[in-house]
Amino acid sequence: MSLSDLPIALRQAVTSLDSPGAWLTLLDLVIEGGPTFNLCNNNEDIEFQGRTYSAFPFALQPPKSTNTGEITTAQIMVYDVGRAIRPQLAKLNGGVGSTVRVYYVNSELLGEDYSKTTIDFSVQSATAPDMQIIIKLGMPNPLRQRYPEDRYIAAHCNWQPNGAECGLTGITCNRTYDRCAELDNNRRFGGKRGMDGNNLRLA
Repeated sequence: MSLSDLPIALRQAVTSLDSPGAWLTLLDLVIEGGPTFNLCNNNEDIEFQGRTYSAFPFALQPPKSTNTGEITTAQIMVYDVGRAIRPQLAKLNGGVGSTVRVYYVNSELLGEDYSKTTIDFSVQSATAPDMQIIIKLGMPNPLRQRYPEDRYIAAHCNWQPNGAECGLTGITCNRTYDRCAELDNNRRFGGKRGMDGNNLRLA
C-alpha cells in the first residue's frame, strides 16, 4: 500500500506536522465460538463504523518477518485486569483460530475509508501470565476464508450499515433493497440486483 491509495483527508493527516486528532489502534477480537470484543487503545470509548469500541489497555507489537523462511507473526498484550476476556479464551482453547482485525484510525476522521490500512490476523496461541493476556498472531489461513469474499444475493446488501461502503451514518438498516431505497441510497446498494431472487437450494 502507498499513500496514494488513501483518501485525501487521510493522506493530509499522515503527512501533516499538525495532524488533527489522535491516531488510535482498534481491535476486533472475534473469538471463534464466543463473543466479539471491540477494543480501542484510548482513554474513552469511540464509535466507528456503527460499533462501540471500548477503551481498553493493550499494546500491539507490529508484524515481524525474517529471512529464514519463518511465518510472519505479531503479538498483542492485553491488560485484562477486570478479567473480561480471559474466561472466554480459557473456555475456547485460547481462542486459537479466532480472527483479530486491526484498524489504525484518526479520532477526528472516523468517517473515512480505512479499508487500505486494515489488517486481519489469526490467533495462533494465547497465554495469560498475571493480569496480562499475550496473544500470538499469524496471517489468516486461506483455507478458512470465504471465497469469493462477497455473497451473491439479489435482495441482500453485503455492506455494513454506517460503514464506508454504505456511506450513511446514524441509520438503522435491515440490508434490503427496499430499505436502501427508502434512505435514498440505492446507488450504493451492495446486493446483486441482476440475479434471480428465486434461489435453488440443495440439501
